[in-house]
Amino acid sequence: MRLQRYIKAVIVSASTLALSGCVVFVPFIESDLPQSPTGSATSYAYEKSCAISQDPIVHFFAPQPPGAIADVKSAALRSRSAPQPRRSPRLSKRARKLSLLLRQLERGDEIVRTHAASDLGMMGSYASPAVDELGRALRFDSSKWVRRAAARSLGKIGSRQGIPALQRAVQSDRNKYVAHSAQRSLQRITRSF
Repeated sequence: MRLQRYIKAVIVSASTLALSGCVVFVPFIESDLPQSPTGSATSYAYEKSCAISQDPIVHFFAPQPPGAIADVKSAALRSRSAPQPRRSPRLSKRARKLSLLLRQLERGDEIVRTHAASDLGMMGSYASPAVDELGRALRFDSSKWVRRAAARSLGKIGSRQGIPALQRAVQSDRNKYVAHSAQRSLQRITRSF
């Protein structure tokens, strides 16, 4: 029973390869084949369509009834032309990363928020939807490291939407390093336009 399934699988895969223009070589030992009711393994192979194709592309090692490979080929062609089920739309890798970084920027501890803000800047213009959240972090976050990373990231993203948040940080941030990073990011954005 297992060998019969194997033989059928070999025929189907060989026919599929034959459709793509490959030459297929399928060896088997005649003594391994089950005996047919008539008594010979070769006739069993003939009866089960495990044999030589008349098609010039596919070559097996036993005689084959006419039309056996044609049936397999037509089944393979039908399966190729069958409509594929529609997949649900998935977010791109960048969109998933952006979503993850925005969650980390809002809810993580200080180190996680700092890395999230920095990673958003590394995404460049792809992170432009995150400009408002970075501006909010620059203005309201309690950690100077998160505010500094947010200021740098706004400069790397280069969106004009970040200019008001950066100007506010230059004028009123209590940490001079955050103000300096905001000033450099403002210069970077204004040079690019």
